[in-house]
Amino acid sequence: MNVPKLLMILSLIIFGSVNAQNTSKLTKKQQERAKVAQDIFSHEEQDRMFFFYEKQMDEMGLKDTARDEYYNMLYYHLYKMKRLDDKDSELTEQAMKAQFERQLALLNADASEMLANDQYEIHLKTWQQLTGTIYAKRGWNK
Repeated sequence: MNVPKLLMILSLIIFGSVNAQNTSKLTKKQQERAKVAQDIFSHEEQDRMFFFYEKQMDEMGLKDTARDEYYNMLYYHLYKMKRLDDKDSELTEQAMKAQFERQLALLNADASEMLANDQYEIHLKTWQQLTGTIYAKRGWNK
């Protein structure tokens, strides 16, 4: 694992533990948001996705800066996707599915600008597999 990814993982772990300790310093709205945060992806799924994506980025031949930029772009979109299932969200399942598909389209648009054609094909193949799992888990029809 390269140093930037290791630093990112360590910072997420540290942020998570600091965040849990400092919830009293948050505003009331932020505290409520922290309480109701749900993930469209379970922690186990996130772990599997991380290692799966490491393998896919190797297959794409992404290295150094390109790899970091792609990973950051993925992380941004995954964060948006996982917040769709917050308990305080007013989204129905159908609206959540529509928002998920919208975010997936934005992810794919960003990826198409960033990747070469063969790399983008791997990206699409990867997300077809991931969305199949997510749709099955949520009971969504394609």
